[in-house]
Amino acid sequence: MDLINKYKNELEQDTKINELNLKDAQMMLPGIKHKWVSRLINHKQERNKLISLQKKAKEQIINNLMKEASITLSIPVLEKRAEKDELVKKIKKQIEEQELIILYLDKVENIFKSMTWDIKNLTEIIKLETL
Repeated sequence: MDLINKYKNELEQDTKINELNLKDAQMMLPGIKHKWVSRLINHKQERNKLISLQKKAKEQIINNLMKEASITLSIPVLEKRAEKDELVKKIKKQIEEQELIILYLDKVENIFKSMTWDIKNLTEIIKLETL
């Protein structure tokens, strides 16, 4: 996925820490955390919208099938037919993509949670080296 690759490249830049940029990295960390958490929430909202859209599409397809059917079909049969509809398949694929991005961003959030400790440890190492 192009978006995950874009995020991966951006994450590499956001997590680069060395002795020269240590203070800057520490000061920018809250803003960077906010950026990634915001993206996570945005993708969760998008997934929820897609789930709602999929549900509405299925309901509409089932209603249309019920009106057009010459015989009465059971709800499970109608639901299976709705699942095979191209629009529902397309929305399902988009939901799966959003879920993959959400999984990735959850991992990114964990990285930034540990970065505070990583920076602290790096600072301690630098202090020990300068003594």
